[in-house]
Amino acid sequence: MDFLQIIFASFATTLLLVILAFSYLILRIFIGKSIKNPQHPPVIGTVFNQLFYFNKLHDYFTDIALKHPTFRFVGPDQSELYTTDTRNIEHILRTNFDNYSKGKDNKDIITDLFGNGIFAVDGVMWKQQRKLASFEFSTRVLRDFSCSVFRKNATKLVGVVSTFSDSNKVFDVQNLLMQSALDSIFKVGFGVDLNCLEGSSGEGGAFIKAFDDSNAIVYWRYVDPLWKLKRFLNIGCEAALKKNIRLINDLVLNLISKRREQLGTNQHSIEREDILSRFLIESKKDAGMNDQYLMDIILNFILAGKDSSANTLSWFFYMLCKNQLVQEKVVSEIEKVVGNQENGSRIEDFVEKINDQVLEKMHYLHAALTETLRLYPAVPVDGRVAEMDDILPDGFKLKKGDGVYYTSYAMGRMPYIWGEDADDFKPERWLNDNGVFQPESPFKFIAFHAGPRICLGKDFAYRQMKIVSIALLHFFVFKLADESRKVTYRTMFTLHINGGLHLLATPRTNIMVVPGCDVAGVVVAKGEGVSKFNIGEEVYGNIQDFNNKGQLNSLGTLAQYIVVADHLVTSKPKNISFEEAASLPLAAQTAVEGFKKGGFRKGMDCFVVGGSGGVGTLVVQLAKQVFGASKVVATCSTSKMEFVKSLGVDKVYDYTKIRYEEIAERYDMVYDTIVAKDKSPVVDITWPPSNPKAIHSSLTVSADVLEILKPYLENGKLKPVLDPNGPFCFDDIVRPFGSFRLIEDGIGFGDVHGSFIWDFDYGGLALYDEAADIKLLGSLDRDDLKKLCGDNYPEWISFPVYEQAATIIIRESVEPILEEYRPSGISSLKFSKLSLGNVAPKIEGIRIQSQKDGQITMDMDFRWGGDPDIVLGIEAGVSLPIQLKDLQVFTIIRVIFQLCDEIPCISAVVVALLSEPKPRFDYTLKAIGGSLTAIPGLSDMIEDTVTSIITDMLQWPHRIVVPLGGVPIDTSDLELKPQGRLLLTIVKANHLKNMEMMGKSDPYAVAYVRPLEKFKTKVIENNLNPVWNQLFHLTVEDKETQYAIVEVFDEDIGADQRLGIAKLPLVDLQPEIEKEIELRLMPSLDMLKIKDKKDRGNIIVKAKYHEYTKEEQDAALAEEKKMLENKEKMRNEGAINSTMDAIDDPTH
Repeated sequence: MDFLQIIFASFATTLLLVILAFSYLILRIFIGKSIKNPQHPPVIGTVFNQLFYFNKLHDYFTDIALKHPTFRFVGPDQSELYTTDTRNIEHILRTNFDNYSKGKDNKDIITDLFGNGIFAVDGVMWKQQRKLASFEFSTRVLRDFSCSVFRKNATKLVGVVSTFSDSNKVFDVQNLLMQSALDSIFKVGFGVDLNCLEGSSGEGGAFIKAFDDSNAIVYWRYVDPLWKLKRFLNIGCEAALKKNIRLINDLVLNLISKRREQLGTNQHSIEREDILSRFLIESKKDAGMNDQYLMDIILNFILAGKDSSANTLSWFFYMLCKNQLVQEKVVSEIEKVVGNQENGSRIEDFVEKINDQVLEKMHYLHAALTETLRLYPAVPVDGRVAEMDDILPDGFKLKKGDGVYYTSYAMGRMPYIWGEDADDFKPERWLNDNGVFQPESPFKFIAFHAGPRICLGKDFAYRQMKIVSIALLHFFVFKLADESRKVTYRTMFTLHINGGLHLLATPRTNIMVVPGCDVAGVVVAKGEGVSKFNIGEEVYGNIQDFNNKGQLNSLGTLAQYIVVADHLVTSKPKNISFEEAASLPLAAQTAVEGFKKGGFRKGMDCFVVGGSGGVGTLVVQLAKQVFGASKVVATCSTSKMEFVKSLGVDKVYDYTKIRYEEIAERYDMVYDTIVAKDKSPVVDITWPPSNPKAIHSSLTVSADVLEILKPYLENGKLKPVLDPNGPFCFDDIVRPFGSFRLIEDGIGFGDVHGSFIWDFDYGGLALYDEAADIKLLGSLDRDDLKKLCGDNYPEWISFPVYEQAATIIIRESVEPILEEYRPSGISSLKFSKLSLGNVAPKIEGIRIQSQKDGQITMDMDFRWGGDPDIVLGIEAGVSLPIQLKDLQVFTIIRVIFQLCDEIPCISAVVVALLSEPKPRFDYTLKAIGGSLTAIPGLSDMIEDTVTSIITDMLQWPHRIVVPLGGVPIDTSDLELKPQGRLLLTIVKANHLKNMEMMGKSDPYAVAYVRPLEKFKTKVIENNLNPVWNQLFHLTVEDKETQYAIVEVFDEDIGADQRLGIAKLPLVDLQPEIEKEIELRLMPSLDMLKIKDKKDRGNIIVKAKYHEYTKEEQDAALAEEKKMLENKEKMRNEGAINSTMDAIDDPTH
């Protein structure tokens, strides 16, 4: 019976895949038309393929293109063609340029984000923007201005990387490059210093997050057939997109408004180098260039400038880390062209040397960047739409309205374009014998587009990338922080590294970094806005302000002159020296902040760990003199105990001898100025003992704290403490970068505040709340939906077109499963014919059943009066084709969407069939040449087999879990797991129906929860009141929904006859309480099939449910896994050739 089970298993799996695909379409209305045409390129799949492979979409396209340079996907109302053929690309982008546009569907998708910018428009608007942008990009003024901006921000970037390098910390280079690029784009584009890299712009971080998320969500629309409906209902990622776009637009429009006002009020003094200012001047000549139009232009400019350069540089540094020899070759060229940097010279001095002449000579760097773009193009896929029917150079036809996409990511990996080493990173392929860069045809190297729409900012991008690369590679050696981590992309318009690129940087040369943050000195000059200080006044303070990433914004007090913001300094008390004043600011601010955050009050006790350090000496004094502590206890080294006592400490412990767990006293606050860096045990010496909460403070730098402490310093209650070995000569303090190190006190006073963080939990909840509105749609018919949604109504999709691709998906998915489970006696098991027919399923009555955290559960009525034609070819010495026809299905499908915080926002889908009402499957199954169901008794056997397989595989709580996106994820929480064990004793049966002509029946019972895991009692011969008293252990996965089924059969020489069947709802059982139950035997569990209503007797059972502990559940899972492995091993060895209907009496 194996081959029959395989036939029906394949049918069930096939139906499942179709159900899964259609469940995602939910409200699609299907019509019947076909676009089959032998002159179309091969159909690879539908939009659902792109959905399943979304997270590795470009690699999926690459795998296909290796076999089919031009291929086709069928989508809503159209065919989408993808090509890597350079002849086709030249035809589309140049030869027949006028026949290809962005297309209405594409404009609908991207307009929300890009408006009427140059990337989203055609015709007159495109020509107008192209002409204006072409003129601007060609001006010497913009080139000089942009290069000065790039050099300035490259200098800042080197400084930021040096802080990570100095402390040997891992950093995300992509994040830094994005921030630097955004700073450059805002300065060149708007004339605005965003200071995103320095962390002083909270709105800059918010803008990056909103812009990148919007980019990904808009790209998701290409594979989401319901995006318009979600936008209309304002749910899910469309609601997030709307919020992000509002933030983006508000920021950009505000900048435009301010710039316009500046130009109007002070036109002669305002700089006009930035693009916005130049566009605003042009807008006076054209009334159509309003603020909205200018915003669209600028946003497109930001996309091109930020993402293309930052993403490419990120992949560039990734490739340099993977190919260290190439990294050193680039550095060698830098040294040759720019010259060696003397140790200790300033970053600015080196970066200033990177001029146009230097950039033009960097041939190997240009080749390495271009090679990066070949393999990792900034825009991995781009496309057009045919305005009229066309024939491509490779002979394939396009219909009007068909989309055609050129996949630059895949093209860079094609051996028939780049040779057998296409996958290798090889900058030398771009150089001639003299080491001079040699460009390729833009239709072969498509990273900057080609034809009339070729990227105007190509040279602009190369200049920016070269300046940044030269600056960073001159000063640092880069390597991956984790060589084992697989670096992948985030699928969006631009090729963004998913999760960032985490590197370590080692100094390559000595950089002069002027250290120091505490300062005391005399004011020698001041700005116009400074009123509280006078020339000659003595001041002190801490210039070390923290940004919202916990990074230092400014150092440099170990110099003769410094410039500092007035809010960071205050007047120096007259009774302390400059040396004493310079020792106070950072330590005092740290000490005071700790008391405030800890909620310390007058009369409390304080225990200070490290009472002799820079912060500790102030903490013990502040506790007594300022905050009114009743008792202060401190630790320090033996040599400093007397000194610490002199500061007013009540008791001092030697930290080298103290055992904290032996201290009997308890304290209101423990002030730890040291913080152990090892894994020392934590001891509670607070009162009352209650697992006290550690408080980490965010240091807010200002002179306010020094103002508060001023009277205590002036009256002598607070005394600055200087190291007796000082003061030091200036020359002894300042050391070249690499020798001087900032000392980390480890107190945890880092600061991350005011940053924009997308909280997915919140976003997910919002989605749940709105998802309930979908319930309303289940009550609406097609016409009502069209009236409600208007233009937002999803486009129709042709079922025959869908069927054309879905059969390919089913074949590729199911045949490997059939091969895996093929019995040893069968040599081949494949579909010789596979068609889903022309009749589309109907999905009705959609219901949101639950809104569990992280999941959406949806039930829907599924009806299919289909006309599939499926023939499974079985080869077992002879050929046996089995045909499935005339399918009729009615069931209720349960679909669970597991949510995640990455596009496409769904990490996995769970599919199952509900048991109530029972799923109905009617069909015709026959061997070619005759009907299988005509064989006496075979029809019931086939029905039982199909029902058993479907129940065991798909009937709730059993389910199929399908991960989405093509990236391996942990779906263990979604898998069905054993919850407990049913201890079922089949006691006896009474008054069974006699099925024998002579004598009495020979009854036995079969018990199961899952149909493919049955247990059989012994046979009691010639008895209508048999007594068995046999105990069976049945695994239970979901007590709330599952039943125990007991069937009674009459053993016979031919087929055994069923005497009756009964079911026991497990939900009625109380854990660990045995219950005796009398069940009435019925002819069938399907009430519609019961014709003979005569009494068939009763069966008596005892049932007890035991719920598994975690350990028992793990053991049950391990046992189940072991059984499956043993079964597979035996199958591979040819030991299993038949199906076991039920396990016989386990006691024999």
